[in-house]
Amino acid sequence: MKVWAPRPATLASAALVALAFPPFDLGFLVWFALVPWLHELHRALGVRAALVQGFWLALGVGTLAAHWLAHALQQFVLLPFPLAVLGLLVFAALGAQPQFVLFAPLFSGLTRAQAQTRSALSLVSLTLGLAFAYTTLDAFTPRIFDVGLGYALHAFEAPRQVADLFGVDGLTCWVVLVNLCIWQALECLRESRRLTKGAVFCGAIAIAVSSAGFVYGELRRGEIARALAASNELVRVAIVQGSVANETRLAWAAGDDRAAEKQLAAYALLTEPIITEARPIDLVVWPEATFPGVFQQPSTKIQRGRANKFDRQMLRLDRPIVFGAYDRRVEEGGPVLFNSLFTITPRYAERGKLGFVQRYHKHHLLPFAESLPGVHVGGWLHRLLPQLGFFGRGPGAASLPITLPDGRSLALGPILCSESLEASHALESTRLGSDVLVNIGSDGWFGEGGGPAFHLAVARFRSIETRRPQLRAANTGISALILPDGTIAARSRFGEATRLEVEVPLATIEPPPVVGWGDGFGRASALVGAVVMTALATHMNPHFLFLSILPVIVFVGCVEFGKTRQGVFAAIAVSALEWLALSAAVGRVEPFSLVSLLAFALLGWRTLVTGDDRYIKFQGVVFEGAFAAALLVAHFAFGRLLFSEQLREIVGLYDAIAPFHRDYYILYAETFAKSLPFLLLVHAALTAWFALRASTRAWFMVRVVGLYALGVGLFYAERIFQVSY
Repeated sequence: MKVWAPRPATLASAALVALAFPPFDLGFLVWFALVPWLHELHRALGVRAALVQGFWLALGVGTLAAHWLAHALQQFVLLPFPLAVLGLLVFAALGAQPQFVLFAPLFSGLTRAQAQTRSALSLVSLTLGLAFAYTTLDAFTPRIFDVGLGYALHAFEAPRQVADLFGVDGLTCWVVLVNLCIWQALECLRESRRLTKGAVFCGAIAIAVSSAGFVYGELRRGEIARALAASNELVRVAIVQGSVANETRLAWAAGDDRAAEKQLAAYALLTEPIITEARPIDLVVWPEATFPGVFQQPSTKIQRGRANKFDRQMLRLDRPIVFGAYDRRVEEGGPVLFNSLFTITPRYAERGKLGFVQRYHKHHLLPFAESLPGVHVGGWLHRLLPQLGFFGRGPGAASLPITLPDGRSLALGPILCSESLEASHALESTRLGSDVLVNIGSDGWFGEGGGPAFHLAVARFRSIETRRPQLRAANTGISALILPDGTIAARSRFGEATRLEVEVPLATIEPPPVVGWGDGFGRASALVGAVVMTALATHMNPHFLFLSILPVIVFVGCVEFGKTRQGVFAAIAVSALEWLALSAAVGRVEPFSLVSLLAFALLGWRTLVTGDDRYIKFQGVVFEGAFAAALLVAHFAFGRLLFSEQLREIVGLYDAIAPFHRDYYILYAETFAKSLPFLLLVHAALTAWFALRASTRAWFMVRVVGLYALGVGLFYAERIFQVSY
């Protein structure tokens, strides 16, 4: 039974991770929360033991961090408390954090396999590969709530700004990398009883990555703050929080007209004073499903009277309003009900006529709450639980333009409740031209014990990633105004009926890089992890695989912000640091990175002089072309392989290879060396074409990803087909 029991270290990690999230918000714990669990996995004997500890961590984190889900099952599905707790445990075991279960045997197997090779480069490569592997699993593994460890950083002003580069997946990778570095450093100290080179390298990586993240975050935060301070354009918004009881909302969903009247009256009373306010309100926002029933489709006399009452208040209000309601469309197979967001823009030139109506249908439906496979409208389960799981799926993200009373135009990006968990939704809405994100929800089902605070924390990242202000309206709270840097400028108290009046600054902030290339960091990390794992599996010298990646990434990141000159200087500086670091690691002047540095310096200087960034984009072309030419001349003119010693190191000739395989690997290294110039020439030609004809992003993909994809493909082609020359 001991094999199946949770270990104390696993339980400690589960508690630390849970404490890092709302409502506890001890976010600093996430930087080392996984270290006890990693130590336990390294000691685990076999795949089964690792899987068991991965399961217990997933169960512990899901139960402790999402304990408020039991309250929601009681309130929304009307389950008795024992069944609600059982539902929470099932969710935690199967649908909360399954990536822990998948990562556990991977980590255990790789760290135990590398236990005999404790070189500094091997440890660094393993640490980077595992961090990207975890991020890949975190992005690809299906979960009911897509919540990564990066969300625990929501309260840290500087680190959370990194999300505008790589999204929350990037923050998750950062957190896991720091955890792995701490574990590796402690493991080196435990085994050697002294400060080894491996421990120093792992500690240095954690410090360097974290310092870079904090510095970038501070710079971006200052930049956003200055943009907001310089903005003179404000939109005055009233966010109405009616705090209607859950029982009332369930009652009108079941057809109780008195409950419907009670809910609509609660919002009408809070909205009515806006009509006579001295300082005019530009926009009114109501939460999700605040107009009870299907909007503009009354089916009874009572419903028509309620709709007329609402229309009359909208005419008196004479301001744009955003609110939630149901919509019904007739499609193939019958009528379909949608959870929807509506906007009404007054006809300012035609008093007395109801305004223009726009609608957005929720696209990302919450599993088992808004979508149930195989369940149809009108069935027995629908009659038993009318509030549960019978909605159609909308076409996707949208941007809804409205006209304010003073004639200004404003584009709203609709986000309905749980869609705030989908970064891609807010990013697509921003690409469509949205100026302000409007997130309407209903968090009363989760109670006061963490759910509303968690959803508010998640919403902060949607503003950071898009650099757009966000209006959040929730029936029982927490309603808020979130600024483009994630700051909560104003918020309501949970459970209070109130009207939150805020001034939204409309600053001119360019969409950050993540809007352009999407929230695909988790998926892209699969390629990086595969490259590192290939280096480990084939005993390749990892520093060759990463040559010039960092300078190019830094340069492209600066270009995305419109700072090409700074990008040139940064690329040269990073290339110089790369050369110094790699030379120190191998104990001699490292030739590859030195040539790369010289190419960056010369072509970067030409870019600064002419203002044409195509010069520095040719760094890879010049470097690879010159290197390929030298290899070909040395081989065909002098009958030898240039840099043969370095090329032998690439396939790990001197790293843990059995003596009886030495001759084979010498031959293989020479075969690979003969192929290398042709690979470099093909990639140089592709890079040149994209540098001249394509966008910076397209060139970046070919320059960075293309070389290593071709190299790995060539490596395995030769290995499988025994190519000879």
